[in-house]
Amino acid sequence: MPDVLKHDRIVDVVALVFILLGVAFYADSQRRFHDITSYSWKHPGPRGTSQLVAADHARYEANTAFGLIALGAAVGVTGAVRHARRKG
Repeated sequence: MPDVLKHDRIVDVVALVFILLGVAFYADSQRRFHDITSYSWKHPGPRGTSQLVAADHARYEANTAFGLIALGAAVGVTGAVRHARRKG
């Protein structure tokens, strides 16, 4: 059974970083969505920005988060497959 190489550890760390970045982006997008729900006709939010534009930006950030999480999962699975092939 071959030892785990430094390259395998680096691939694992990169996958983890992508996943953690995705989770951070998703949490931030949910915070933005929550902030948008507190807007009212008396307090419409930041000047020069509509609620629709703010919601679009939060949605784009959430979509980016899902992409980063999927990329991290793909990198992790690819690294595991490469390690398993080298092992066998």
